[in-house]
Amino acid sequence: DGSADAPSPAGDVMNDEPDAGGDSAPAAPLRQRRPPPRTTAENHVYVGRQQTLAVLFKMVRRLIDRRGYREVLISGMGASITKVVHLGQDLLLHYGSEMSLEPSVGTVDVVDDLIGSYDEDGVERRVSSLTIRLSLASAEASGISPRDSSAAE
Repeated sequence: DGSADAPSPAGDVMNDEPDAGGDSAPAAPLRQRRPPPRTTAENHVYVGRQQTLAVLFKMVRRLIDRRGYREVLISGMGASITKVVHLGQDLLLHYGSEMSLEPSVGTVDVVDDLIGSYDEDGVERRVSSLTIRLSLASAEASGISPRDSSAAE
């Protein structure tokens, strides 16, 4: 049944499927793969676009005040980098001179899969990343019992 490919009155071919070898094929939608596997340390906070700044602020404060971590790492990629910066600023304002900040920038290779395309494995691209290491300068002065940041439970 070739009725789907029959010419319309204007002379155009009505076909939603891309041509096998033509360059005029519509662009296939992209599906982004998840980023590389993360470390699962309790004191490492990953910032996403959907998370609110208030919730992230409470998470980090809970790690420092209640769990006793002297060091917390905050990481974000791409669009969430600005949220990482704002979170770092808010924490510095809250803890004042008790806390030091050490930023680390880099890039991460990510892969976007083309949906409906079987001949390509995916499109690789590079995404900026930011990791902020927040450390308490004097844990004894703040009344917080120090806890080794490398020992994740």
